[in-house]
Amino acid sequence: MALDDQTNATFFGFLATQKYYPGNYANLEVIWYFCNINVALMTISIFLVVQKLKIPESKWIKRLSSATFGIYLAHFIIVQALTDIFLTIPNLPATLKILSIALLGFSLSFLITKLMDSNSTTRRLSNKRILMGIPKYFAVV
Repeated sequence: MALDDQTNATFFGFLATQKYYPGNYANLEVIWYFCNINVALMTISIFLVVQKLKIPESKWIKRLSSATFGIYLAHFIIVQALTDIFLTIPNLPATLKILSIALLGFSLSFLITKLMDSNSTTRRLSNKRILMGIPKYFAVV
């Protein structure tokens, strides 16, 4: 299964990098580049698996899907800030740091997006048509 193979390759690549280059994070980034074959294959395999799922409609999925663009825009800054904060905690295990950054990053991005959607001025600014530069008369209703 492609999902398991690519996830394992990335995970074991991380372990090998830490074994041979402990504390040298410049070499670690080679595994996590966004324009990397590992990331491309993991993304494709996750997309194919999720595409086959039969998920019934629900209120919270609609709420989440309406916020995905805002979460995408906000998450990078928030994850960077949380990483800087969590790296200063010396006795916290790396697994707990990563999980905390991921969960807090998602939660804060979602919260910021929903707060912006609740205000009429920021709702207009965060509108996809305005951000993408698409005139209103080209919008599909």
